Amino acid sequence: LKEIQYFEGEKEYVRVVTPTHKLLVYRRLKDIEEQLSSSFARVHNSYIINIALLESIRDNHVFIGGKQIPISEKFKDAFMNRIKERVF
Repeated sequence: LKEIQYFEGEKEYVRVVTPTHKLLVYRRLKDIEEQLSSSFARVHNSYIINIALLESIRDNHVFIGGKQIPISEKFKDAFMNRIKERVF
């Protein structure tokens, strides 16, 4: 889990991204989210990121592993509160 940078939902599939691999699994993002530790955060309907590997936050995007990931309004407040309080 420590190597996973982010999860990207693609309908009934989830792409699991590490620095060296991209895996596609037949699972819903919501199901994976329920099993993750507090070091992961939902930032968008299609993305869950590993906060420990977060590189930067600019505007409404996070950058992790060189990838720009959007932060949706739906998840923005909860995510920013976790970052400010360092609850991860």
